[in-house]
Amino acid sequence: HAQFGPVAAEPALLELIDFGERPQAAYLADVLLAAQIEEFERSGRLLFPSESPIDRSPWFTYQGFRLAAEGNPWTVQTTNTDTAYTTDDFVERTRAGSPKAAYLWAILRPHPHSFLLRDLTRTIGRTSYGFVSAIYSQSGRPTENYADINTNGIILQAIASLA
Repeated sequence: HAQFGPVAAEPALLELIDFGERPQAAYLADVLLAAQIEEFERSGRLLFPSESPIDRSPWFTYQGFRLAAEGNPWTVQTTNTDTAYTTDDFVERTRAGSPKAAYLWAILRPHPHSFLLRDLTRTIGRTSYGFVSAIYSQSGRPTENYADINTNGIILQAIASLA
């Protein structure tokens, strides 16, 4: 039986941007958006996970929602096997929202919650050189002195899809 990893904005939302409303990608997107809204209504936490570079070690994380998880379904994973990157403290300090995900949500699934994510990104995540790579959930702090072309390229791709 196959294992299903955590669901994040990528690749489902990128598939919807590139190829239109395909049923499998649309279903995953709808499930993830519903989970994000439910988490916000339950806890007040704004979660909009994706893969993201971050401005500290281990420098890159994969974040998402585990469909069959017991307990906390919101995961933060790295490719580094050091146990320091698996503690609850690390996960909470490193959990981050993705600016590219915020724009993809606002464009592909227009909803007050999606607009809240986009507006937060515009307020906290915009810099003179584009958008930051991530916004830490616990502190509300954006990555500092760090942006990446993937995040900014996907934001531009999302905006261009409206044309």
